[in-house]
Amino acid sequence: MRFYHYEKEGGPARTQRQLQAFHDVLADCELVDMGFTSDIFTWHRGKIRERLDRGVTNAQWNTKFPNAGLVNGEIRPPSNYCGHGSAWGTKYDTSGPKKI
Repeated sequence: MRFYHYEKEGGPARTQRQLQAFHDVLADCELVDMGFTSDIFTWHRGKIRERLDRGVTNAQWNTKFPNAGLVNGEIRPPSNYCGHGSAWGTKYDTSGPKKI
């Protein structure tokens, strides 16, 4: 699920209400997006690109792993897995926390 409108190019946009609902669920669970490095988009089909994959953490996790971050892998052509392409190769980076 996307946080912001700029996390998608092409196709129909999600409503602000849908985006806010996702924000609210993460806030209620005391989770934060841990951010990323590399390409913002983690999925595509045709001319539609979106950031669907993300890591979320809580305060305890951030304390235990203060230098963790995510590096998005390259988007591969659509696969037969669930009918969409995926960003295989996402990995942890220990160079420091990546917050958005």
